[in-house]
Order: sequence, then C-alpha cells, then structure tokens
Amino acid sequence: MTQWYRKPESLRLELGGGYWLLVKKYLTAGETRHAQIKVIKTEGFKAGSAPEINLEQLGIAQAVEYLLDWNLVDPDDKPIVIQGKGYDVVAAALNNLTPEGLQVILDAIQAHAAAMEQEQDHQKKVSTGEPEPSPTSISAN
Repeated sequence: MTQWYRKPESLRLELGGGYWLLVKKYLTAGETRHAQIKVIKTEGFKAGSAPEINLEQLGIAQAVEYLLDWNLVDPDDKPIVIQGKGYDVVAAALNNLTPEGLQVILDAIQAHAAAMEQEQDHQKKVSTGEPEPSPTSISAN
C-alpha cells in the first residue's frame, strides 16, 4: 500500500569537529518541488524555450529545504541561528560560509538525501515482496 503522508522526523548529521546539522529525514512533495523551482530561472523565461538553471541556487535550494538547525558559529563564536527562519535567511547563512564549509554541508545533505531515497526503494520492495508494477498498462482493443 502506498504511504501518502509521513510523520515529520528529523536526524542529526555529524560533520566532525563537534559540529552537526539537524535535518528533515524526508522532504514532502511540496518541499521537493520548492527546491526544484528555486533552481530554475524564471526571469525572462519564454514559453517553448528551455529553462535555464540558476547556478546560484544549485545545491543551496535542497539544503535549505532539509535544514532545521545546526550548531555553527560565526568568527566571533556567536551562534548562527537558522532554526525557524525562512528560505532567504537560511540561504544567506549558507552563502556566507567559506566555500569549503559550504561544500561539507552540501555533501552531507546530498549523502543523506541519497540514503533516504535508497531506504524508500528498499521499503517498497520489502513491503510487497515483488518488483513494482509497470506504470503503463497494455489496453485491449
């Protein structure tokens, strides 16, 4: 049976050096779509033309959707608060990191997303014991 909704869950991802991220275990359909939309440039888009990728948001959009909290501090050892903040605040906090620091966070979130996708695929196979049926069917004429 298809699971339509999930209870929100969070996981703590250890970054090393005592730093961590608190992330959503899974994104909802709306959160996934929001991240995808942020990566597409809409300014100047014309019907019939291929969409352009907003490279400034690539990786950042997914990270913002997953991130709930972290224990990162600024150069003065003051906490950088992202818990409960909107997209623009969290994206700005990510963009203010060093390139190396940002890459560590993006890698951790991408690895988490990939692991959750594998877990979902495994659960689908285990719950039915059979491979997923084809999304298309042959109709009789």
